[in-house]
Amino acid sequence: MNMDEIYKSINELQGMVSVNLGVLNSRVDSIVMGNSDINYIEHTMDEILDCMMVQYNEGLPIFIKLLNYIAIINEEVAISYVNIHNEIFDTKIRKL
Repeated sequence: MNMDEIYKSINELQGMVSVNLGVLNSRVDSIVMGNSDINYIEHTMDEILDCMMVQYNEGLPIFIKLLNYIAIINEEVAISYVNIHNEIFDTKIRKL
């Protein structure tokens, strides 16, 4: 694989992640309107973390929005996601 193909693949991946983040942002908006299905919420958090591996800055506000909501309904789960985030990424987010 030459460099042009690598750059093209990276750009395609970033494009797919951007689309997915848009979908996830809409899902988070829906969740924070009152969904308390913790399994669904955790699955969404996991998807956001996956996207943040490629586009951290774009995914962080979505992650924080859902994290703040989780803290209201289940603080233990929220704290675990803070710890997961801090283990994966070099930057730290605040403790709840």
